[in-house]
Amino acid sequence: MNIKKFGIGFISALLLLVFTVIAVPTVVLLTPIDGQIIASTFVLNANGTNATSVSFYTNDLNGTLIGTDNLPDASGVYSVSWDTTTVVNGFYNVTAIATDGVSNVSDSALNVVVNNPVGGGGDDLDCDVGDLDIIDSDFDDEVAPGETLNVEVEVENDGDDLNVVVELVIFNNDEDDEEASKESEEFDLDEDESEVIEISIKVPDNLDENDDFDLVIRAFEDGDEDEQCTSQREDLDVEREEEDVRIERLDLSSTNVRPGGSLSVNIEIENFGSDDQEDMELTISNSELRINERATFDVDESTDPDNDFSRQFVFVIPNDARSGSYTLEARLEYDDGGVADSETRTLSVTNGVSNVASDALVSVSVVESNVEEVFSLPVLVTNNEKEAKSFVVSLSSSALEGSASKMINLAAGKSGTVYLEGSVKEGVIGLQNGVLTVESDGNVVKRQTVSFNVLGKAVVEDKGFLPEEPLGAALAVLAFVLVIGLVAGLSVYWYRVR
Repeated sequence: MNIKKFGIGFISALLLLVFTVIAVPTVVLLTPIDGQIIASTFVLNANGTNATSVSFYTNDLNGTLIGTDNLPDASGVYSVSWDTTTVVNGFYNVTAIATDGVSNVSDSALNVVVNNPVGGGGDDLDCDVGDLDIIDSDFDDEVAPGETLNVEVEVENDGDDLNVVVELVIFNNDEDDEEASKESEEFDLDEDESEVIEISIKVPDNLDENDDFDLVIRAFEDGDEDEQCTSQREDLDVEREEEDVRIERLDLSSTNVRPGGSLSVNIEIENFGSDDQEDMELTISNSELRINERATFDVDESTDPDNDFSRQFVFVIPNDARSGSYTLEARLEYDDGGVADSETRTLSVTNGVSNVASDALVSVSVVESNVEEVFSLPVLVTNNEKEAKSFVVSLSSSALEGSASKMINLAAGKSGTVYLEGSVKEGVIGLQNGVLTVESDGNVVKRQTVSFNVLGKAVVEDKGFLPEEPLGAALAVLAFVLVIGLVAGLSVYWYRVR
């Protein structure tokens, strides 16, 4: 046997096998992006390395094959066209599967929304029959998604008395579809009379500013549209501002509170602009009630799923608050200090007899603020009285399933820890606010706001038909090959020494 040739051949085969095992294919979906709305024929693109082909599926490998590309372009991009009109409108998972011709595979997946026009047509909105006539309309023809469009319409009746309705329709000419519509209340319009109607419509948040839109204004007799109807079309220019972050919701748990009572404020913020915004600052304040809470956050541009921010704040009304009305302001600023938006709400404080005793009777503090879905929150309680006391400690928060409470008996001047047990609502994660209340002898002796952090669960992605760790499997095979190589090498050495 030629030992030298055998060794060279074995090492070459070993290196080839090692290269085959290590060079697992990878794939990344380029288009569409996650959450994108698509229609008609859409080209799916994926970047693949160490791959001989990339196949595209809806709803993973066990779903429907869209197509396979065996020949990438010069930059390594694999592409297939998907005729979305062959499927019903709705949500779909798109998965790209890369293979290397051996047994190694890799995947990349995301979700899309298929939304093809269904029936209808813009011409169905136009009408000109009967005695009605739109003689004038006034509105701002440049709007941004999410804005409210206010329209004045003057309608004239040249015939008998009619019961008239005015309708606004935002129509997408590129998609041949109605994006939004709004009807006015019915009103009486006598013969040879005219009337000006004010009507508003909200521009949908998700409009593509590159599409072509019309505002269709219609006036018709209620219940007899085929005989009495007139319409007018006007161009509508939909444009997104680069900076357009707005307060979409500001709710108070109650508009009437007592001194010592708690108040929850829920706020939702959304970015309608075309730019990502970092270090936005939100302030909830009222100096008279000593409320001044701040939060800093980032929001992505309007088409990204992370384009919004929501938070609940919990405040305790001071015991010495006077009765009257107070204005609570939510102020939103960009990172350069410019005001993005502001909203106010009116809060009434009724100065009845407060059931909150002096804070000096007891002191409390949260020992550990990180909690799981099912938690036991430790709270340190100190009895500042000169006699033994029983205290009931409770935690309330919109993040919890109900409230958590526990009793503790403490001698004068002594401290002890109570463990408030409960569970967090499904889907709640991150920093949360709540109100910690301590009662003794039927009176509230302490109430203060606290913060706690709800820890998230590690999410393990189910690959289904794919190996969970391609690289780990490759390393295991490599180790096996090296062992075989070592045994073979020892055999050759033994043969030579003989």
